[in-house]
Amino acid sequence: MFARFVAVFLLGVAQASFAQTAPAGSNAQAKELAQRLGREKSAEGLATILGARNLELLEAYQRGFHETSQREPEVPLPAAVEALIVKHYGDPALGPRLRRLFTGNWTPYATRELFDALFAEWRSGKVREGALPIRDSVFHTPLVGIEAPLAEWLESGGPQSDDAHAIARFLAKRKYHPGVPAIAKRLRSAPPGEGRAFSDSLLQMETDDALAAVTARMTWLRGGPGSGWVTELAQLDAAMAERQRQIALQSSRAYQFTTMRDALRPPPTERALRDSHPERYVEAVSARLRALERLAEEYRDQPAVVGTRGDIAEGYLGLGNFLRFRMKRPREAVEQFAAAERNGHGLAIFAAADTYQFDLRDKARALAEYRRNLAKIRAIPVDSRPEEALFLKWASRWLEHQAEYLARGRTFSGTVGRDETAGAAMLVFLGAAGRGTGDDALGVEPLLARLYGGDSMQGGGVDRREVGRILGSLPPSGWTLMRTAPFVASMPDAQSILAHLARNDLAGYASASLFAVSELADRGAGQRGGRLHRGMEEMFAGSQALREARARFVRERGVTLAP
Repeated sequence: MFARFVAVFLLGVAQASFAQTAPAGSNAQAKELAQRLGREKSAEGLATILGARNLELLEAYQRGFHETSQREPEVPLPAAVEALIVKHYGDPALGPRLRRLFTGNWTPYATRELFDALFAEWRSGKVREGALPIRDSVFHTPLVGIEAPLAEWLESGGPQSDDAHAIARFLAKRKYHPGVPAIAKRLRSAPPGEGRAFSDSLLQMETDDALAAVTARMTWLRGGPGSGWVTELAQLDAAMAERQRQIALQSSRAYQFTTMRDALRPPPTERALRDSHPERYVEAVSARLRALERLAEEYRDQPAVVGTRGDIAEGYLGLGNFLRFRMKRPREAVEQFAAAERNGHGLAIFAAADTYQFDLRDKARALAEYRRNLAKIRAIPVDSRPEEALFLKWASRWLEHQAEYLARGRTFSGTVGRDETAGAAMLVFLGAAGRGTGDDALGVEPLLARLYGGDSMQGGGVDRREVGRILGSLPPSGWTLMRTAPFVASMPDAQSILAHLARNDLAGYASASLFAVSELADRGAGQRGGRLHRGMEEMFAGSQALREARARFVRERGVTLAP
């Protein structure tokens, strides 16, 4: 609905602009809205801009489109946007600008119609100006069936130099074996010293006829007198030796594992399903993680499996949060948290306990899980890093008070010591660490990006009322508390801060700890070598709303913050 309204507004402004009767400031507003439409990848907005033939608005749309594409690399062009590109591609003014939408920002296209338009322009030799060579646009697609016309053009001798080399590499990457004769023909006609790209492509094909073509080239080069002959022959000798080494490597278990593991990395289309088809997203991620887990078990003797187990655990935790917060299916979420724990994730038990407490209202099971989590933390051997020891000590106290609240209904009162304050600071870093990981089931990552992108980490890039509104709309949970801890000082007033903490921290110990961090930040702000990490001081120091909330909390709860 918003896109339709803005599109109509843009059309009116664009038409007024051409008539030179636009109201003051409307063009700037139109550009801002066009950029927003680009960020949303709105096809309706793009159609309106194209209909008005307003190149300034098209450039603004392109900037916004690129902002989103850079955050979501390899997510395909929306089908409706691609259809508009095809429709207007032949336009001398609009076509080149539309190509820039998906060239250079790793956005693949999907239709044969767009390939045909791109290929026809490339083959004509009359390529219109663009940010990057048109071949970069042509090749960036998963579309099958485009190999044959490329191979035919290569064999005809049409494309020269870099274009010919790029086609050969593309055919080799696709393992398009019918293209071997075309590449071999170009290799035979290449002058000495200029055949390397064709030879490499043939070796990548890994067929007998491809290898025979390279061997024939080497035989021909051995009889040559010039430096180009010697240089290319030396390169081919090295390439053949490397091929033998790779053949030996491919027989090893380590190579087999990494190859199969890499094939199970998240495809670009998976991320795109989160919003458009969430059920299919859950199915796709579940299937991929199960396959990856089976692979890790089969190759458990390989050192690289350790890191893969971490990726699997992170994937299950993220899927659990997606099921819990976005799909509102907490029982299925708990199953994913169990899988995350099975693969070694340190937050998995807490996530399950938190779900039992807040979503499933199962006090007994939540209490049992918190106690189990506490026992596991106490059993962790502490290494030489003091910050880890402090955090584990604080986490133990937090879980103790969570259990005490569930068992007896007691909220925290007492003293928060200096060591506990330092450990609690790690909670804030954990919340901020979710940025960019792909696990943003609560939807707070854009807010976090703006918070960090402003002049101040205390909300320079955000509106405090907006922060309060967003945080007030989130489902209550301990996970919500952890992910939103960096925003507390950016809330609009003391009442909103206290309400947010009371909703997500029923026991009150984590809230007391955050207030202890804020007081320490206030004391150390501006001091040389402050008491906290500089980023923490920037995040918490100087907020009047936080000071007022802290004063009320410690007075009403009987809490003492150690000096």
